[in-house]
Amino acid sequence: MLKKIFLIFLCFILIFSFASCDLNPLVNKLTGDVESNESEILGKELPNGSIFYFSGSIKNNNSLEFKDQNGTVLLTNSDIKEVQAFYDDLYLYHLKLFFTESGTDKLAQMTENYKFDKISICLNDEVLIEPTIQDKITTGELIISGACSSQKELFELFNELTK
Repeated sequence: MLKKIFLIFLCFILIFSFASCDLNPLVNKLTGDVESNESEILGKELPNGSIFYFSGSIKNNNSLEFKDQNGTVLLTNSDIKEVQAFYDDLYLYHLKLFFTESGTDKLAQMTENYKFDKISICLNDEVLIEPTIQDKITTGELIISGACSSQKELFELFNELTK
């Protein structure tokens, strides 16, 4: 009897878990209820199990800056050629930045010079996140995790960057 009650309880939890997923940003974008921003909806699963949302370019009217603790600007949005928004199989939300050739060199230099130091990643002078650099990055790709705690926040941040 307890086994049946447990199974029924587990089924209810699974049903309510799926019912509470916030897919409105994706649905609105797919149905055209949200203004287009020249970004591409990919909405496909990546090889590592992540679900890919959007890809686009940072618009010139936005100021995305990487600063050291003294406020010195180390990288800007002019060093970034593309931004992607996605979530992974643990429902953690991320932005992935792809740097230009010169931006890749600057990123490698910054991550080497500021290893184990905190930097600030700011959008329009508002701090998004202050990560501690763990290692030198030479690939020209950087994933920002922890700046968003929901699909809605990720969607809004992506739109703010790309509109």
